[in-house]
Amino acid sequence: MLRRPPRSTLFPYTTLFRSGGGGEVALCPVRCFRPDPVCGADGVTYWCGCPEAACAGARVARRGYCEVGAGSAPVSGQALLLVHIVWLFVLGAAVLLGFL
Repeated sequence: MLRRPPRSTLFPYTTLFRSGGGGEVALCPVRCFRPDPVCGADGVTYWCGCPEAACAGARVARRGYCEVGAGSAPVSGQALLLVHIVWLFVLGAAVLLGFL
């Protein structure tokens, strides 16, 4: 079971990591005052940046958030949203003009 230490008002972000599969939990000394996310090679977003990724033993792939699904979707979410908005506009116009 993982237990978080009490939150400090000075250092609100403290991260716990499970070390090596032995079941013990090590407190990682990463402190951050503001989020600075990096995407690890393991596909996990580390909110406190490079020090947090290094503490977890992960290599940083790039700065910023990791993409959900690693961009493997055939159509992006924005494209689907645009199609949905256009469809609703056409449907609304058809109702207003009395076609439906």
